[in-house]
Amino acid sequence: MRKTTFWSMTSCLIAMAFITPSVSNAQHKSVIGINIANEKQLHNITSYSLFEKSSFSDAAINKEIKNVVYLKLNKQVLQKIMDDKNALISIALPSNDGGTKQLTLNNYNILDEGFKVYERGADGIKKAVNVPMGQFYRGIVEGAANSLAGFTFQNNSVAAVFSTVDDGNYNLVLNYHNPGADNDEYILFRERDIVNGKGFKCGVDESANSIKVNDEGDAAGKNAFNSCHKLRVSMHGDYKLYQRNGSNLANSTAYLTLLFNMDAILYNNEGINAVLSEIVVHTAPDGYTFGGSDEVLVKFAAETLTNFDGDIAQMVTGYRQNGWAPLGGLAWIDVLCQAPFKQIDQQSGDTIWVGPYSMVDNNIINDIEQVPVYSWDVEASTHEMGHNIGSPHTQSCTWPGGAIDDCYPVEGSCSPGPHPGPNEGTIMSYCHLDNSVGIGFAFGFGPLPGNRIRSRIASKSCLSSFKPTTTLTVANTERIANRQCNDGDWTYFYYDNNTADETDDELLLMLDANGQSIGDVDVTGMVVKMTTQGYGSNTGRATTAPYGTGSWTEFNRTWSVTLPSSVTQPDAAVGVRFPYTNQDVLDVKGTYANATETTLKVVTFNNQAAAGSPATATSNDVNFYTNTTGSASATKWKKGTVGNYNYAEFITNSGIFGGSMGFKDGETAIGNVKETGVLSIYPNPAYSVLNVQVPENLKANESIITIVDNLGRVMNVNANKNGNRLSIDISQLSAGVYCIRLLNNGQGFNGYFVKK
Repeated sequence: MRKTTFWSMTSCLIAMAFITPSVSNAQHKSVIGINIANEKQLHNITSYSLFEKSSFSDAAINKEIKNVVYLKLNKQVLQKIMDDKNALISIALPSNDGGTKQLTLNNYNILDEGFKVYERGADGIKKAVNVPMGQFYRGIVEGAANSLAGFTFQNNSVAAVFSTVDDGNYNLVLNYHNPGADNDEYILFRERDIVNGKGFKCGVDESANSIKVNDEGDAAGKNAFNSCHKLRVSMHGDYKLYQRNGSNLANSTAYLTLLFNMDAILYNNEGINAVLSEIVVHTAPDGYTFGGSDEVLVKFAAETLTNFDGDIAQMVTGYRQNGWAPLGGLAWIDVLCQAPFKQIDQQSGDTIWVGPYSMVDNNIINDIEQVPVYSWDVEASTHEMGHNIGSPHTQSCTWPGGAIDDCYPVEGSCSPGPHPGPNEGTIMSYCHLDNSVGIGFAFGFGPLPGNRIRSRIASKSCLSSFKPTTTLTVANTERIANRQCNDGDWTYFYYDNNTADETDDELLLMLDANGQSIGDVDVTGMVVKMTTQGYGSNTGRATTAPYGTGSWTEFNRTWSVTLPSSVTQPDAAVGVRFPYTNQDVLDVKGTYANATETTLKVVTFNNQAAAGSPATATSNDVNFYTNTTGSASATKWKKGTVGNYNYAEFITNSGIFGGSMGFKDGETAIGNVKETGVLSIYPNPAYSVLNVQVPENLKANESIITIVDNLGRVMNVNANKNGNRLSIDISQLSAGVYCIRLLNNGQGFNGYFVKK
């Protein structure tokens, strides 16, 4: 087998990816689990009976895998899941002990904005094609702390990997060996129950120069996507992979998406936003040779260079030798944002390209070529991406304190690390080679490699950086922040609508903690929430709380913050930016036509009891802020505008609990309406249709109409807008006297009419 020697240049190293992780002395917290807990507050769970135990048993599979659970897929239920597209679902999987594994899953789209699928034909040119996408879910195993799960649903199939601390990784796959007449026979098995399943090794074993890992500080350990950066990944499949998927482009695409779905979950659990930017499938012979994994990586790099849409690119090959995948994986290390450059191999004299590339060889059970082990593929893929980002192996001596584990001989001159417990191998290790350890996705990357990759993501200015430009504009809705990031000054708390597409992200709150620790949204107990009950009704929210004396009316938008039990409220000043829209102002103006944006006040609670029960809050429980065009302060709020939202910026010295904005005026009954202009109304009295003449300098289609009875109640009516005239259907109103208010471009007009 020809070998190529890879030498480090600047901080670039070559790393071979055996397909398993390393040890962590403490259990890895589940960011996914916290997200699921929050989603349960926002959505109802729909349960589906997707599988039942099958009477089928396969002797060949039983020989290779212990404790297999045979399942039968209900394809009608699968189709219903595909059609329903519910945000939160529950699936029960029968287990081999007679019980069930109950999984709660959240619908999450992993595809980046502008995602495309390409086929690369015999001419080597990429051509965009339309391929139907499946649905991607992520979640937890109920009752299993720090567990995680990834499910991919296609129109006719399901594939899943999930992991628990106690049991390690599970695979749910079609029984390709004996799939049944309707392709509905499935198997569920633990990775550690595969007999002789850990004998595969990487195709090359080159010694690598090392770099000292010394940039892991506290900042690197922050979570919740703190850097505002995302990692865009370009996934490629060679012609061998295409053939292994029935020479079918849709099947090949489905495999690569299910693989990346789990990759993204593992990185998400580390606070890294990994998204799928494109898929490229080779649908014609592509000339790859397989003398070693280096041959695949070198060719892939030379053919790809910068001709891909993403920050890193990974080639997945379907190569087989004597029925198994011999190549493992290979990647250049610490090449994020590295422009490709040439390097001369000192043994062969060949020119090779170094850059943000990796390759993996997907796997199967050694003696049953048809049965995939998706967890092996995920391990390899995630591991190699970790090298690209900048993490060495866990057996490297470059870590602070030396090697992290003893699963493999050390790389460098140091003593082996501690011996991990069962399933405690982490993603950047070779612990799959130690039968007493194995790997466990529930343990993630481990602290030091996790800090390393977070540090690299945070420090790379070439990565896409995003801050939300929209806020919540859906009425009667509650959102809990599942994302946060910091731009160096402000921390943005937002809801990503469970998609990788940033265009639908909704900002809920901005905070400047001035260096104080207030927690992160991926810490249990940290809840940043926004509600919009009644938003868009053109009626303000009446407040009967003791602090709302007089006729205090608020936005239909509120915010609240609950800090984790481990965090105390900040002692010093905290900057707050509360996002709102023009419609919020119009809601208040619908109740009080003389209200203007500059006459609004910010109101905040200064203790948790008041925030939790606003109806009982007194004037001592709140702080009021009036508007200013100067600087925001502890008594003044200042307006700012970003994208489709405005924000009220102010400073709180009494903690961060929650609040809103409002306006104080007289009663809403007809006699108390403030007239700023008189409307022309005809006929008056009217029976069924009322016409309102809009002033000539205004447009009817930009007007907001509110009709109020003599008790101050807002009536629901329909208005047709035609030029400078509004025709209003009042046929459903009771006989009586009404006030009509018209709001347009900051101006208010009033009138009265009699309904006969």
